[in-house]
Amino acid sequence: MNDSATGFAPITLGTCLRSETIGDLRIAEARAKPGRLPWHAHEHACLLVVLEGSFTEAFRTKAIPCDEATALFKPAGESHSNDHGGTAARFLVVNFLPGKVAHLREEARSLDHVANLRSGDVMQLGTRIFDELVRDDTLSPLVMEGLILELLATTFRHCGYHMVARPPRWLERTRERLHDEFASKLSIADIAADAAVHPDHLSRSFRQYYGLLIGEYVRRLRVEWASQRLAGTDIPLAQIAAAAGFSDQSEFTRRFREHTGTTPARYRKEHGAA
Repeated sequence: MNDSATGFAPITLGTCLRSETIGDLRIAEARAKPGRLPWHAHEHACLLVVLEGSFTEAFRTKAIPCDEATALFKPAGESHSNDHGGTAARFLVVNFLPGKVAHLREEARSLDHVANLRSGDVMQLGTRIFDELVRDDTLSPLVMEGLILELLATTFRHCGYHMVARPPRWLERTRERLHDEFASKLSIADIAADAAVHPDHLSRSFRQYYGLLIGEYVRRLRVEWASQRLAGTDIPLAQIAAAAGFSDQSEFTRRFREHTGTTPARYRKEHGAA
């Protein structure tokens, strides 16, 4: 399998198990076969997270062991070779198309360099990205984009990149907008355009100051709003689900249980007006 056939890199030696495109980001889960790849380069910058197994990626000046819980960023056109030895490896890989790279480079010049990090934070973020890739509900693209940008920022910070610590007013206005429009179909690009900041800066800043990704925050708002309607009205569950912004009652039930530990029907029975 090669880049021209799949649009994803680097899965030249292996199989693409699933994939998703979010604007200028392309995300894939892949399994690499044992073996070695000669020197080559990929068209797009990419961020790789090893979920299982290990391999070594060699560059002109160094070789990087890519064990489980390793994140590795490569700029577009960076020449390298891969040695997967005698074992298979499973990983996530994110391609950054030119438009996304242009936005990122204005805030992080480290995009011009190879960067790597192995840590528990990498594994946690990688696992959450994979879970959203599998979940694939209406908010998964928003959550995945936020997680990917956080992972990128975590890797950059390890290499000396730091964020400004003071919270700006535009971020407070963004939070207010989410409270007003949580039931709408939102995208990080639209929210960022309204705030006049880059989407990548928006995602990182929101997580830093409010402790949640934008998609996670919106899910919580939807569940909180629905909880009030369940307790205070006899509106049918399907109507509450639609009004809160969920794609259907099934998604509503799953997300409600995740946040509250119970189903909407049981919640209404326990908390509804007598």
